[in-house]
Amino acid sequence: MSMREFNPKALMRKLSPNLRDKLLHQTNLLDEIAKRSHKKDPEKDRAYYAWSRIPELSRAVADRDLRRVWDMCGDKGRFYLAQAAQEIWSGDKTMLDAAEDMTNHDLAVSIYLASEKEFEAAYARLSVDDYSFRIKRKGKDVRDVESNDKKKRRMEDGIAAFFRSNRQGYRRCQVEDYSDADKLIIFVYHERRKRPEDKFDSKGNLITDWRKAVEPAMCVYYKSNGVLMVKAREKKLSRQLISLMGSVYFDDPLFFESLYLEEFDLQPVLKPDFEFDLLPGEGTTSATITSMTFVHPAARVGKVIIQVQGDHRKALHDMGLSPGKVKLDAIKIETWGDGRKYKNRRCIEIRLPDICNLTDTPRDRSLADCLERWGITGNENEPNAFELESLAASDSEREIVRSRIESRYQGENPGLGQ
Repeated sequence: MSMREFNPKALMRKLSPNLRDKLLHQTNLLDEIAKRSHKKDPEKDRAYYAWSRIPELSRAVADRDLRRVWDMCGDKGRFYLAQAAQEIWSGDKTMLDAAEDMTNHDLAVSIYLASEKEFEAAYARLSVDDYSFRIKRKGKDVRDVESNDKKKRRMEDGIAAFFRSNRQGYRRCQVEDYSDADKLIIFVYHERRKRPEDKFDSKGNLITDWRKAVEPAMCVYYKSNGVLMVKAREKKLSRQLISLMGSVYFDDPLFFESLYLEEFDLQPVLKPDFEFDLLPGEGTTSATITSMTFVHPAARVGKVIIQVQGDHRKALHDMGLSPGKVKLDAIKIETWGDGRKYKNRRCIEIRLPDICNLTDTPRDRSLADCLERWGITGNENEPNAFELESLAASDSEREIVRSRIESRYQGENPGLGQ
């Protein structure tokens, strides 16, 4: 699945001719392009136009590799390409110096040609870091696990059985994995439900075509702390992936049932003495709250969303509300880079209990450290951030915990009570 819109014309134009031909040869396209090359095409785009004349079915496999190379050519991919270059050419100073001077496009193709294994590892790291995860689970203990073909087949069978049991019909899926010293990553590509799209038939008539698009889901298990992070479009699929990860890789479907319910605590930002403490060298020069979501304590209405300019506590005072009596549900924090380490604006969106848009990129990891320093990231060792499994030892205690959860979140996410 592409992380950027695929632009084959730009890819072939920006590559040096020698590397472009080697890439096309590696993907079994060079001979086909030579057959379909016309002198009437613009010289700098001749390879692209010849590629476009190849039947789509004939280049379907090759195009997937080209799309992945294109993803790595972006600015975000340069960091991971540099890491891969260190792994491949660690003993060759000449190649390392040459890699520093290469463009993103030439470096991506050079690494792909030198070692597809290292290229796939770099692509996996980029994919994980580019994801914003929705669900985090804590395992019963910390283990070092590895994947293999048998486990991947069990994952595929489990996902297919899940779709059938939910009356969603037959959906094809494919599981890919990547493992290093820090984490185990499981990529799940699966078909969505059939959806209608308009298209032209061979006679030029506008018709409806029912298609099953493919979309990705992802599971990442961190070996150092036993945390599993999952993202999927459907909540039911997310829960199934959590169960499958436990049963396939840890022989326990309930291995990840424990959940720290208060990953974030937004109340500290309403304290009179709260300030966004920023340290020199972090790359962030300013942080302000631009939006707050809460339930109005004096009105029988739904959630209130206010846009903030200036001090967020003053905005509440202007509404006649005391900050100490407001229970925040979500906030947006706007941060600005220092122009050297980080140049762009970054908006952090947090919604209780555990949803945040920060990914695993170097800048977002720095901002995550800021959230912890500001007291917004809940401390898992505090009593309020209780662990469901450790408290609910009996049926009566489980019922008490469930009622506390449902009352706290006002029925917005009744699944937490389960």
